Amino acid sequence: MYKKMLYRLSFFLVLCSFCVAILAGCSANKNSPKGVVKKELNLIKDLDEETMASFSSYHIFSESDSLTDDIRQSAMEAMQLFFENFSYKIERTDVKEEEAVVTVSITNIDAHALANDLCRAIIADSLDHPAKAEQSSVAFYSKLLKQLLTENQYELTTTTLDIPLEKTEGVWTIIASDKLEDGLVSGLSSYMMDPNIVSAEEVVEINMEYFQNMEPDQFLSYFGIDDIFSAASSNADEIDLAFASQILENLTYQITSSAQDDSSAEVLVDITNLDLYSVLSTYKDALLAYAETADPILATEQERNEKTAQLLLESLQEADDVTTNTLSVQLKNTGLIWEIQNTSELTEAVLGNITEASSAFSEASHQTKMFSDETDAETELSGQKNLDQLPVIQPAA
Repeated sequence: MYKKMLYRLSFFLVLCSFCVAILAGCSANKNSPKGVVKKELNLIKDLDEETMASFSSYHIFSESDSLTDDIRQSAMEAMQLFFENFSYKIERTDVKEEEAVVTVSITNIDAHALANDLCRAIIADSLDHPAKAEQSSVAFYSKLLKQLLTENQYELTTTTLDIPLEKTEGVWTIIASDKLEDGLVSGLSSYMMDPNIVSAEEVVEINMEYFQNMEPDQFLSYFGIDDIFSAASSNADEIDLAFASQILENLTYQITSSAQDDSSAEVLVDITNLDLYSVLSTYKDALLAYAETADPILATEQERNEKTAQLLLESLQEADDVTTNTLSVQLKNTGLIWEIQNTSELTEAVLGNITEASSAFSEASHQTKMFSDETDAETELSGQKNLDQLPVIQPAA
C-alpha cells in the first residue's frame, strides 16, 4: 500500500544528489572556500544541457538502464525548471585552519508549496491507480514535477545554508551531507518526507474530489458494480449507469471541522447525495401499484422482470431528493501519510447510504410476490448479495 509513497522520494532525492554531484564533482578551486562555493553554485545557477549531461548519466539514471531517451530528457527538463529561478548570495565565510564554513542565502521556488502539490497529486494518482505500483519513478515523477512547474507559478523563498569545506593537500573541497543536499533544494527532500505535508483534512478533500470528478462508467468500474440491484433484465446496465449518474450528479461535501495530533485525526464532513432510500421507496410504491393490476398475472416471468426493472430505472431517472449526513472520518498517520480508517462508512456515504436503502428494496420484494415464492426469494437474496459484496473505498497509497 505504501510503495508509491515510499517511491515518491526516489526522484526527488536524486535531485538533491545531483546538486551535490555538481558541487563535489568538479575540480576544486585552490584559492579560497568562498571561491570554491561560488564556482560550484554558479553551475547550478547557470544550469545548461552540458552540465546536466555531465552529471545526469550516473546519478539520475543508475537505477535503470532501460529508460528511454524521452524519459531521460523529461527528467533533465524537470530539473532545469526546478532551478530556473535559483540564485544565491554569499553572506560570510568562517575559516579555522583546515576547515571552513561558507554561509549562503539561497533563493528558489517555494519548496514547501511544491512538495504539498506533489504529494497531493501522488495521493490522487494512487486513488486512480491503486494497483499501479511498479511504474518507473523517474518516468512518473519527472513528468509530474515538470507538469506542476509548468502549470503553476510558485513564489520565491530564501533560505540560509551553511556549506562545510575541508582542506586536503592544499585543496578546498565541499563536504557532502544529507543536510547539504536538502538545503540546496530549499528543503524539498525534508518536505517530501514530512508525513504532515498533506494534512488529514486535505486527504479527505482529495478523496471526495476524486469521486466528484468521476465519470459514471469509471464510478461503476471502481466499485465493481455489475447489476447492483439484480434486476436480471435486458436493461440492467442502463440501471447501473442511471444509479452512478445520479450519485455523481448529486454528490457534494463540506468539511465542518477537523482535529489532529501526531498519530490520529478526525475530520467531520457533511456529505450530500441522492436520497437512495427515497428512490427505492418510490420504486416500492410503483411495484405495489403494478401488483394490483392484472398485468403480472398475464405476464411471463421474464416479462415481469423487464417491467419491474423498467420501474426501477424510471424511479432512478426521476429522482431529485437529496439527503445530507455528517460523517466522522477517522484517520491514522502511518509515518508517511494520513490514511482513512473507516473506509466502509465513507463508501456508504458516497453510495447514497445504499445499505439502509436496501432495506426498502428487500421490503418491496416481500410485498410484491408475483407468483413464485422461490423466484422472489432468489431475487431478494441475489440483490442483497450484490449489495453486500460492494468493495469499500481503498486508502490512498
